[in-house]
Amino acid sequence: MPKSLTSKLKKTSAQIKEAKNQTTRLLILAVIYLDCWFVIKLESVLRVEFTVINPVIECSDELTINGLIEKLFTVRANTYNVLGSAAFWGESWLKTQNIIAAKCGSSDTYLVNGLPLPAKIFEWTVQDTAKNILAQQSAAKTAIISRIYQRFPLHQGEKLTPEQKAKNQESEANRKLALDALKSFETIKQIPWLHRYFREEYKRGHAKQNRQIVYQPQAYNCTRISRYLVKLEVQGLARGKRISLIVKSNRIITGQIRLIRNASGSLEIHSFVTLYNRDYGQLIYREEVKAVDRGYTEVFYTDDNQLLGKGFGQQLNKKTARITRIGRNKNKLWALAHVRYKDNPQKSRKIRENNLGSKTELKRRQRDDAYVETVVNQACRSITFQAKTLGVESLVESIHSTKKLSRRAKNRLEKWEKGTVADPNTARAERNCRLGRAIALPNKC
Repeated sequence: MPKSLTSKLKKTSAQIKEAKNQTTRLLILAVIYLDCWFVIKLESVLRVEFTVINPVIECSDELTINGLIEKLFTVRANTYNVLGSAAFWGESWLKTQNIIAAKCGSSDTYLVNGLPLPAKIFEWTVQDTAKNILAQQSAAKTAIISRIYQRFPLHQGEKLTPEQKAKNQESEANRKLALDALKSFETIKQIPWLHRYFREEYKRGHAKQNRQIVYQPQAYNCTRISRYLVKLEVQGLARGKRISLIVKSNRIITGQIRLIRNASGSLEIHSFVTLYNRDYGQLIYREEVKAVDRGYTEVFYTDDNQLLGKGFGQQLNKKTARITRIGRNKNKLWALAHVRYKDNPQKSRKIRENNLGSKTELKRRQRDDAYVETVVNQACRSITFQAKTLGVESLVESIHSTKKLSRRAKNRLEKWEKGTVADPNTARAERNCRLGRAIALPNKC
């Protein structure tokens, strides 16, 4: 046999270079894929979604809003009547507005103050109701699957007899058959016991959301007015004419919103907010329980001898001493203005105008309160990262002492910043529950 047929063909330098470049490209793609996978996983862990409720302070056309809310309740009721039956089991919420329009009439048949209902608002309302129905179906499906697994149990253990193994195979086959049948109502009806489970778990729903309007981002725009107010212009009945709402919010509202009239009669904006828990790395190593005692020189004293919020009592002493001194001096000036110089109106008026004002003192108190609030918030944030459950005494009662104290000490302990410490703890506990880093308060603040 010729030697050229048995030996390997040598690659040229161009082929070797091309193979090397191809390997490099594959490695780069693999690294990019791993990076993307890691970022997606990390983002899913850190992402926290919750609903924010913002009150509406002012509405330019409340009559139209009331008419829309009333008419959309009829749309929701019709949607439940058509799609709430078993025939809609396993279907999609897409294009459901066409089904409702064919059965109960299009958006033009619903009149609000003599004008037809906007087609987009009709579409969003129907689709939102369909999503509620599908959520109800999902809950019923979970309950049915649980009952299927209970009906066909599996034998557990390492050493199983041949009969038990055969029984497990039969149970797994029955489970798979039942789970495949759950995809549509027509296949469910073919299995009597599964049809019975379906009728027991899935009940026909009813429209109870009779006070809301759903808007998608293209139906409104949001602009900032001030630090705590935004202006929301939502779609009305007439084309190009929007309804202005002044909303109390510290952020620009985005995404799908719901304009809801609550039980008290006022309007609210419900929006969906996505936050990222940047402190996740610190929170996974928290202790289960930490006991905390309140103090005067500091905000908290922990069971492992930590002082949180240093300088708290020093600032309170400085504040109370200044208020006492200024109050005592003002009492003397008041006596001069109203008693000693009561026969001298000009001098009395000058003392009242120039020496008995409170503008400067109010500014000082605002600075003091801001400093105290900062120290308290830092202490509350620090304790959040240390424990999941916080054992703390009541933060709204006076600090009691077994020793006999002077009147000044009693007054200082009595004037301890009760609400300033209690409110941040309660607010942080509620917020952390939404962010997945709950901190429980066993005792009421």
